[in-house]
Amino acid sequence: VTLLASRMETSSFWMQIVDQLAGELNNRQIRLSYMPLDALHYSGEELPAMLQPGQTDGIIVLNIYNKEILSFLAGLAVPKVFLDTVPGHTVADLQGDLVLLEGRGPIQAITEEIFRSGRRRIGFIGDIQYAYTNLLRWEGYLDGIKGCGLLVERDICMTGSIPIKQDDYRERIHEFLQSLPSLPDAFVCVSDFVAFLTMDLLDERRVKVPEDVMLS
Repeated sequence: VTLLASRMETSSFWMQIVDQLAGELNNRQIRLSYMPLDALHYSGEELPAMLQPGQTDGIIVLNIYNKEILSFLAGLAVPKVFLDTVPGHTVADLQGDLVLLEGRGPIQAITEEIFRSGRRRIGFIGDIQYAYTNLLRWEGYLDGIKGCGLLVERDICMTGSIPIKQDDYRERIHEFLQSLPSLPDAFVCVSDFVAFLTMDLLDERRVKVPEDVMLS
């Protein structure tokens, strides 16, 4: 089985998933080969050697959110499992199995818990078009806001497209925070990556988390 993934070394979250996959497959005498996305060199015509017919019995796709590459992988005539995808891609589009982490319900519960703690202005930070799970978390936030009887304040929500480079992410969040006349009581962040960047930026402004602004 070939594992095709992007930027795993930056996240313990992904590495723990890979470790578990490797262990489970090893218990079944199945060898797992790792192919980083950078080594794919997808040209639209030539198939990488590791993905040639007869070279792999299946593909696991992690942390890849490029529509063109996902469509290319969908066309390969081997069993495929995708962990997450981009908004708009269905199981039929991927021609494989799709595993999604439950996001909508938990984020609704988190948002309502923040409200019960006494916070009334609750914002959101995260690129909701980057991954399907991000979009589900945004929908959970909206459910939570509605469930609390609040109105969505779009000016304290940052949901637009953000380049995946960490410096770009940091700069965009910095610009967003600087643009706010006043900070909300809390932010629901789309991921731990975004939450830690936001916390660091608030710390630079001597804003205390969670006393001044709660983050989740």
